[in-house]
This record gives sequence, C-alpha cells and structure tokens, in this order.
Amino acid sequence: MLFGWPKVCGILELVVAGILFANGAWAAGRPGSQAAETSVSAQELMREVVQNELGGPVEPPTYWCFREVEITNGVPKTYEVYQTKGGTVRKLVTVNGQPLAAAQAERQKGRLDRLLHHSANARSAAKAHNHDVNREEKLFRMLPHAFLFRYDGREGNLVKLAFQPNPQFVPPDREAQVFHHMAGFVLIDPEQKRLAEINGRLTSEVKFFWGLLGHLDKGGTFHVWRADEGGGNWKLVRLEVNMQGEALFFETIGIQENKRYLDYHQDPASMTLADAVEQLIQNQQIDTGGARTARKR
Repeated sequence: MLFGWPKVCGILELVVAGILFANGAWAAGRPGSQAAETSVSAQELMREVVQNELGGPVEPPTYWCFREVEITNGVPKTYEVYQTKGGTVRKLVTVNGQPLAAAQAERQKGRLDRLLHHSANARSAAKAHNHDVNREEKLFRMLPHAFLFRYDGREGNLVKLAFQPNPQFVPPDREAQVFHHMAGFVLIDPEQKRLAEINGRLTSEVKFFWGLLGHLDKGGTFHVWRADEGGGNWKLVRLEVNMQGEALFFETIGIQENKRYLDYHQDPASMTLADAVEQLIQNQQIDTGGARTARKR
C-alpha cells in the first residue's frame, strides 16, 4: 500500500467523522429546546446546534448497539456493532443477506477472542477511540467558524441552511484544511435544534502537502441523514460518500461509502469493551427479518 493512500483517506474520513461527531456514543445531547426565533442569524443558529449536539457536562454519555449495513459493489454486508466507554467493536454477521460460511464465522470469532484475551489489544483500542473522539470533537466545534451559513428556505418541518467556506477561517491543521473546499447545505430540526441532514461537495481540488501526498478531485460529494430514534436521541441512519483522487506516485484512489444504520438500542452504561466482545461472541447470528430501513429524506 502506497504511503499516500492511508494519509489521504485518513484525513478525509476524520473530517467526515468530525462533521458527524454528534452520532458518537460520547454526544449525549440536551433535551429539546425551543424553536429557533426568526431574529436569530443563520450563523448563530448553527452555533446553537453545535453546542446542543455536544451537550452539557452534566449529561452522562450514552452507548448504543445497532446494525451497520455496508454496501460495496452492490453487495450488502451487515455488522452488529456495540459502543462502550472503552471503544466500539463490531462483528460481520451476514453477507448479501446470508449467514456467514463456517470459515468466515470462525475468523470473526478468532478476531474477537484475540481482542478479549489480550489486554494490550483492548487498551490499544480504547486509546485509539479516545484519541479519535478528541480530534472529532475539535473538528465539530470548528463548523460555525469554518463555514458561512445563510437561510435557504425549508424542507417540510426542517430549516435549511446553505454553507460555504469562510475565507477568514485559518485552518489549524491538515484535517481542517479540507473545510476550505466544501460547500452545501444542512437541514436542522428547529424545535430540538439538531442536525437532520448534511449534503456537501468539494468545490475545488484538495491537495495534501501541495499535492505531494495526493489530492481529491473537485466535485466529490458526501451526504448524511440522521433521525430521532426516540427521546431526542438523534442518530446516523444513512451515509453516502463519493470521492475520487490520486495518491502518492499517481495511484488512482476512490472513496465510496454507502452505509445504513438500523435498529438502535441503548446499551447499559456499565457495559465494558470486554462485555461487548463477549456478547458478540455469544451472538452467532442476528435475525435479519423485518429490519426497519433507514429513512431517506
């Protein structure tokens, strides 16, 4: 694997994760707030949304289990996912709607066994999780500063804000530099002041280290849908990313993601990473019948 490939992909994925920070286990959110006043500027409304998504210090974090359906080349793969205070763990359970073959299931079990019985692996996973959380929160907090927002009508009961790069924003690191190349719109629930949808595109080419590590082509898109899963708990239900570019030594790269997130259930606050791993090992297979599909607005 060429050096430029993980660098370019890692930066983009971190930026998208930062934009979606509120879906993480660490974002508790606050109770529903009053509807946005018409006197509030679009910029101020976005600041309030970001603050509302991050929640207050008195709110304990919540953790969730759910199904993640990843569609690659038209083939859906379903994962069972557990979030815990020690990190997130998942297990592949079906491919194209069918249970895993014996060899595939054994590989999944072996991977989980290694995570469960080697404390160094668990500590490494927890450390990586905490590191990602901190970086993603930092990026999410930058949104009202990195972009200029303006009112752009409504879609149903949601308020639409268009955004474009803020020319006065000075990116503090490489991840934030990508913000200078993004434009699009967000949809906001004005009652709860929560993000319901984000639709963005690259308005110009993104170069990493002046193109030495690679670039992403103009026109790349990402589209995200979120929904209230009950009790004001807004979660990610759909993600689509379509980016093209070139990595170091002229390796053509494509970043395509098409994911659905289904059947959210809250985990006990006391669940550890080891508890989640044991639960996944015990769950040989999950019922795929009657799954609620993610809503596309």
